[in-house]
Amino acid sequence: RAFLLWMLPVAYSALVAIMVGLVIISNWGWQNEDWIPASGDKRLVGHGTPLAVRLDGFGGPASAEGNLRRHRSEITWLENDTDQETDKVSFGAPSRYKSVTVRQVGYVPVAAISVREDGGRALGLQVGGENTGSPGAVQIAFSSAADRPIVFLPGLDRFLALSFDPDCTDGRPALYVDLLQDGGEKTLASGSLHESGTLLLENLEITLTLTYRPVLRTDHRPAAGLVVGGMLVLVAALVAAWLLPPRLVWLRFESDETGPTIVQLVIPPSLNSIRWVQQLTGKLGEVLANGD
Repeated sequence: RAFLLWMLPVAYSALVAIMVGLVIISNWGWQNEDWIPASGDKRLVGHGTPLAVRLDGFGGPASAEGNLRRHRSEITWLENDTDQETDKVSFGAPSRYKSVTVRQVGYVPVAAISVREDGGRALGLQVGGENTGSPGAVQIAFSSAADRPIVFLPGLDRFLALSFDPDCTDGRPALYVDLLQDGGEKTLASGSLHESGTLLLENLEITLTLTYRPVLRTDHRPAAGLVVGGMLVLVAALVAAWLLPPRLVWLRFESDETGPTIVQLVIPPSLNSIRWVQQLTGKLGEVLANGD
């Protein structure tokens, strides 16, 4: 199997290609910050490029059955503020245009929340330290799946803490609401919703209307193909060299006119395998003993 002697050089070459690709990516590649757009929002992508992306909608196929990971973002690529092409982006299925890639990496909720007391009186709410000015619903947009926004109820000196789990039971998202007191240190009651609805916590009726937005990420990795291809070649070469190691041997003869001829097998240490060396030595001994 002399051709397998090339496997190790091929593996080294693939490793060099991987390193070159990583250097190219680190110097000429880029990645924008995560973007959480509403339908119709537009964003420039890249550094000094005329490209932009617009979100046209976020929804899923009829068979999604509440699993938002299967929902797709409908986007439009723009160049110099002119529509170029439309595409769909979902988990594991990015969209590419002129070496720029848009990926859907998650989704977050937007919650419209209103709170009423037992008597039906609507309460005023504060989000982020800003007073709404009058009782009614306020809208809370999560900045990430790990975000935990706080809503203050000034009239009751209580807080509502919202948290989000995108991968709850059967892939359905869940929004958790905790009723807090004593500056947010004491939890009075908790509840959760998988979709829009109403929670009853203590003497409060909390109504939540949920919608969702995708989390999109744009990047440019000019040598990603070189890195991935080099990894595949490296793994294939190493596996081939391990399963089918090459066999290389030299025969060295020492003799004089009166004494016996001595035959030595010279094998590189890296190719030394006890089993096949013993088999070759035994076969050679048989041949020499028979005088062939």
